Amino acid sequence: MKLLQISVNNNDLFCNGFTFNLNTRDLVRRDKSAPDTYTQALKIKSNLYTQNVIAITGSTATGKTVMLQIIGYALHIISTYDRLNDPFVKSVINKLTGNINDINISLTFYNTSSEGTQNIYRLDSAIHYDQAEANYYYVDENLYSMPLSKFKPEFGFEQIVTYSEQHSLTVARANTKDDPFLLDDMSIAVSLKRMSCNYFSNLCEINVITPDLADFNKKEIIQCFDPSIDSLIIKKQDTDYIARAVFKRGNSAVKEAIQSLKYLISSGTIKGISLLSLAVTALEKGGYLLVDDIEDHLDKQFISFILDLFTNSCTNPHGASLIFTTHYLELLDKFKRKDNIYLTSSDESNSLLLTRFDINRVITAKDLKKSELISSRMMENYARKNTSLIKANSAIEKHLKQ
Repeated sequence: MKLLQISVNNNDLFCNGFTFNLNTRDLVRRDKSAPDTYTQALKIKSNLYTQNVIAITGSTATGKTVMLQIIGYALHIISTYDRLNDPFVKSVINKLTGNINDINISLTFYNTSSEGTQNIYRLDSAIHYDQAEANYYYVDENLYSMPLSKFKPEFGFEQIVTYSEQHSLTVARANTKDDPFLLDDMSIAVSLKRMSCNYFSNLCEINVITPDLADFNKKEIIQCFDPSIDSLIIKKQDTDYIARAVFKRGNSAVKEAIQSLKYLISSGTIKGISLLSLAVTALEKGGYLLVDDIEDHLDKQFISFILDLFTNSCTNPHGASLIFTTHYLELLDKFKRKDNIYLTSSDESNSLLLTRFDINRVITAKDLKKSELISSRMMENYARKNTSLIKANSAIEKHLKQ
């Protein structure tokens, strides 16, 4: 399964709505180093490619983390069949609804069935919040499908709806009212089989070593972060996990509960090992890795290493996608593409805005770096932020004088 587009309308957070595309918009060229592959993209069919790397950047409190959570919501709904009132999904919808009770979300994705049939799908959902029960349910839903062979990328994703209506391929929620197994907060996407994809995220807490890293303790991996560590072994002991770290200095070995490793190993090493293990798993499965503030605790060289894993066809043969947020604009100069960068901002009413980076519309001086172009685009938000900082400084001064 490959997620292609997310559209959200009628919500309280992004007042103008938004569309987030995971497919390419600009020309896709073949990778010179590997003739059968493409530059930072995976080919689904001619003129339809998905991005291997997507960056979301913007000033503080403009919706970067929320965008990652919305992507996570989409993957939960169409691949793991989570219900609207499951904790993570509900938390995301809560942010979108705000002071309103109804939102509309459209998800477009590609999937190969268990029989080998390739289709493009669009799932349109109308969601309502029941204040009395403090729960969400589907007011209406329609699932449209179109054979990949019939899909023409130049006509956009709207053709999926037109094609489905003409050929009666729509699965409508209105036709499932008598289904005792379809709950009112469960998507009709469950009617599709073999929809699983692999989705990994560090949105909760990255600076911990978790039990699933027990098999990811190769010396070469660990020592690229901290050469003083000879080995790190995690094993289950009774009902808990114990970590045994062996250090080169004096051949000392330390056993600790897994939660206590943060007192022995630096935050950068822990995040690096955690992030790299998630990356390798995503690369193996052709899945999705969502990373918030990728630069936290990590140096530029290691971040570039992670990006290279996803943009190199040798290490990313299955088209896995890395989607991350960052404040480190210089990192984007490494991108060979420009249609895989999104900018978040807010207007004077604090409504959030999401725009896809377009070098021709931002500035005409094409010789400038992406980081410089994006920085110029963000100046309005910086000006408002500076005003807020001045007011905060005055408030602190006043407090200290009391």
